[in-house]
Amino acid sequence: MKSPYSHLQQHLMRENWNLSCFGRGHYFFLGFISSAFIGYASLHNDHSNIAILVANFGLVCSFAWSFSNRGSKFWYESWEEKVKKLELQVTGESNFTTIENFLTDKKLLRRLWGRKRFSVSRIAIALSDYTVAIWFIIILIELNQILCIFEVKKISAIILSVISVCSVI
Repeated sequence: MKSPYSHLQQHLMRENWNLSCFGRGHYFFLGFISSAFIGYASLHNDHSNIAILVANFGLVCSFAWSFSNRGSKFWYESWEEKVKKLELQVTGESNFTTIENFLTDKKLLRRLWGRKRFSVSRIAIALSDYTVAIWFIIILIELNQILCIFEVKKISAIILSVISVCSVI
């Protein structure tokens, strides 16, 4: 049977490998999404039927990226719980910080402008969701141009409103 220390070392090595794969996964999806954006931009004026297919491909790739980010976050949190337990067994304390320090800090300026522990995976999830929203809006614009559902002024006002809301969220 392995000691808690060797178990902890094994988990730390595995997470180091997972983090390197997480970065490579971003490049993989961003390559496809960027190619789709370039393809869409070059096709949308002259070949709108093909452009909508490229936009759908971009939307599917963005959904896959978003799901991949969510899966990575799930497995990271699962790993984090295991490491916390092992760390408590090995050292008697946990090195993971909590949000309590932020909530109990009374100085407003320090809370607003001080250092924070942002989650890289949550930022990646937000960015991938934003990319999904952009592709969805592009598809709506293309469908509107093909089917003439809304007047251009109305649809552009709606789209600008949606983009503004998505940017704030």
